[in-house]
Amino acid sequence: MLNGVFTATEGSAIAVVYSLILSFIYKEIEPKDLPSILLDSAKMTAIVIFMIGVSSIMSWVMAFTNIPFDKMFHISTYYDIIIKVF
Repeated sequence: MLNGVFTATEGSAIAVVYSLILSFIYKEIEPKDLPSILLDSAKMTAIVIFMIGVSSIMSWVMAFTNIPFDKMFHISTYYDIIIKVF
């Protein structure tokens, strides 16, 4: 049986809040820096989500057009010819 205080996602959120509190305590960041930090974080998150979305579309198109099977067929045919020659 697995027990824990919180899930991995909740733990990461707790870690972010904890690091934010510590950075204010040790004066590593100022409250005026917080909007730019959040904006940079949102931009990076948007880039990653966009990449995941595009790769999902690309994988669907490849599966729909049967590209992996076609490439596997051509490669296996090529290697059969090489093996027969040698």
